[in-house]
Amino acid sequence: MAGAIDALLLRMSPAQWFRIDVQNDIASHLTFVAAQTDPVSGEASGQGFDFHAVGLTAREFETLRVVVDGVELTPEGDPVNDAPVTRPGSVVANDTSVDASEGDATVVIPGV
Repeated sequence: MAGAIDALLLRMSPAQWFRIDVQNDIASHLTFVAAQTDPVSGEASGQGFDFHAVGLTAREFETLRVVVDGVELTPEGDPVNDAPVTRPGSVVANDTSVDASEGDATVVIPGV
């Protein structure tokens, strides 16, 4: 949908959130999005970003949301101070669109 701001939602367990490779991918993705987003339209370019830790390529997403064990965290946050203190959940890999008309997508990170 032209003009829409699309969000990529990553769902993961606390163990996954604390992985350094996941943290590095998230930090790199935030830098990538800032560089690849048009300052006038707010839309991302078609360039893809590879989340190497989980084998995911994402393109044309302007925002990143992270949910750890059911709690939404700030992707820019500190994983040690922001992570919820709850039981790790079982996750199953998927890559499905939450609302295809808006272009948002939810990705559940497979277990470690």
